[in-house]
Amino acid sequence: MSPVAKQSGRGRAADRPAHCGICTSQLEGEALHRSDGREELGSYCSPACLSAAEALVALQLWSVKLETSGRRDEGEACTRLADDLLLLWRKHTGPDPKGVSAAVELVRSRDECN
Repeated sequence: MSPVAKQSGRGRAADRPAHCGICTSQLEGEALHRSDGREELGSYCSPACLSAAEALVALQLWSVKLETSGRRDEGEACTRLADDLLLLWRKHTGPDPKGVSAAVELVRSRDECN
């Protein structure tokens, strides 16, 4: 899902300002969007917030996979980690989102080998 810069505000009431899906700051003018090819999945104020959203999606997908394979405790730990990271990223602190995404993908790929 690559970011695409375009006008924000599609699909929302015109009288409500749009906000970033991560840090919740009000979006002005251009915004970055996540899309699945058919519909917009979120709007973000910066590449860092877009990367954070992608990292959270990776953690969520991994959590679901762990839980469906009977590893409930590990899945719940991933969910808690995602929640904690979101809180940190909303304060503009915490680890680099791209590093989190890379780590999640590395662990997922190693986990699939077992």
